Amino acid sequence: PEPPVLERVRFLTIGDSGSGSDGAYAVGQAMADICAVKLGAENDPERAGCDFVVGLGDNIYESGVTSVDDPQFEEKFELPFEPVDLPFYLVLGLVLTGLIVLGVGVWHGGKDDQVRLPPDGIVVTLKESLASESGVRLTGNLANRSEMNVAAVTLQARALSCPESEDECTVIYQQPIDLQMYVPVGQDYPFAVVSRHPPENTPVDHWELDVIDKLAYPEK
Repeated sequence: PEPPVLERVRFLTIGDSGSGSDGAYAVGQAMADICAVKLGAENDPERAGCDFVVGLGDNIYESGVTSVDDPQFEEKFELPFEPVDLPFYLVLGLVLTGLIVLGVGVWHGGKDDQVRLPPDGIVVTLKESLASESGVRLTGNLANRSEMNVAAVTLQARALSCPESEDECTVIYQQPIDLQMYVPVGQDYPFAVVSRHPPENTPVDHWELDVIDKLAYPEK
């Protein structure tokens, strides 16, 4: 039989997901919850539910898997995302590869429903920074206290040097980061993003994250 033709495709994206950490389990549950909420969205049936999940890369940390029987598939993928009863399509490679795919989808699908606005009502809490060879993984929590559902936010990551001999910290590196994550009004979810290292491996004492703007769905 011919596959059904969908007028609108609804999907979730994840990246840097293969840690098997408590945060990964929280993300898996949040994915299931948001799809359940959207499935019951009687006020907007065209946006109901989710069709599939796209993994943007870095699917298994730290060094990938060695075979199809590698137990890391269960530990770092099947168990954390067990609540999500959807097909998964995984991009093999760095998250940057997956972001290109995501960017095309966002640009060509649903862009007329979204508007870029100041970050009012968006609260970001940075909980941990973890340096690796490829970059610095920043994990935290994002809360939507605004009056609009949010499709994405732009974050500003800043690396600070805080010498004991000085009263104030100095910004030694900063980088904007796009975080594509649907957050309904009143909800908060864990997140993880990756920043590049400061140039020449400059020692960093502290990292900060601020919100520059948000991509929101205005009320019609």
